[in-house]
Amino acid sequence: DLIINGTGSLTVNASYRNGIASKDDLTIDGGNIAVIAANDGLRGKDSIPISAGSFIIDAENDGIKSNNDSESDKGWIVIEDGDFTITAGNDGIQAETELTVRGGTFTIQSGGGAAEAEPKQQQAPGRGGIGRQQPGGAEQDPAAAVQTAVETESELSDTTSTDDSFKGIKAGTKITVSGGSFTINSADDAVHSNGDLLIEGGTFAIATGDDAFHADSN
Repeated sequence: DLIINGTGSLTVNASYRNGIASKDDLTIDGGNIAVIAANDGLRGKDSIPISAGSFIIDAENDGIKSNNDSESDKGWIVIEDGDFTITAGNDGIQAETELTVRGGTFTIQSGGGAAEAEPKQQQAPGRGGIGRQQPGGAEQDPAAAVQTAVETESELSDTTSTDDSFKGIKAGTKITVSGGSFTINSADDAVHSNGDLLIEGGTFAIATGDDAFHADSN
């Protein structure tokens, strides 16, 4: 575990890998923290509870991340308060499981911002059915229709598929926001949950290349 508290200042310039990292819990309760990192800015594998502090984070990967994906009760982030300025090449804040925000001020840019979003691809032609009518009334062979659709879809996939994620705030199972002020400029979704999303409070100013708020479930 790694615990940071107090009223002092800490500046980290990590030209290799993460700025501040713990293989277990990363707990922060105060301080003025500035991080430049070649990978993640702050990473606590099991959890990251933050109750106070001022943060300026410039990370080539994720700004703040908890990434334990092997234990369902870990990989979470809870932020009670703080002042956060995050510039991230990928996600601004990313929790493998749950992310809870109860307060704080957040200015987040992810993936270069909304202006860097890739244009949406149009749906592949020929996907509306098999054996569609051709001009002049001739029916296209069903097998050829399938092959054409598969080839076109493959071409689109080759140009748009990526393992990178450019969300402002992201969680694997649930996001709960009950307070805070958020200015988010994201190339992909601004607030994204692979599970549930609950907004109980807070103020939001959002520019996004995709969804402002997105939940896969509820």
